[in-house]
Amino acid sequence: MNSFTKDDFNQLLAVFREQSLQILDEMGQGLLRLEESFSDEEAFARLRRGAHTIKGDSACVGLNCITEIAHKIEDIFDLVVRG
Repeated sequence: MNSFTKDDFNQLLAVFREQSLQILDEMGQGLLRLEESFSDEEAFARLRRGAHTIKGDSACVGLNCITEIAHKIEDIFDLVVRG
């Protein structure tokens, strides 16, 4: 296992933050699309993938609270899709 310096870890966190903000923006757009058409299955799939990506990325950098929240959001999208 690699040993990260504090600077390496801070860079990793910065990448996580940037990517997560982009994903959250895309998820917000997806939610707006669902306002127009709640039956848009592809929009639900993209929203779930966004939550899944944030869940995995946050786990990699040790942000357990974010991991748990993203997991719950992912579960909610699963429930909605299943009816």
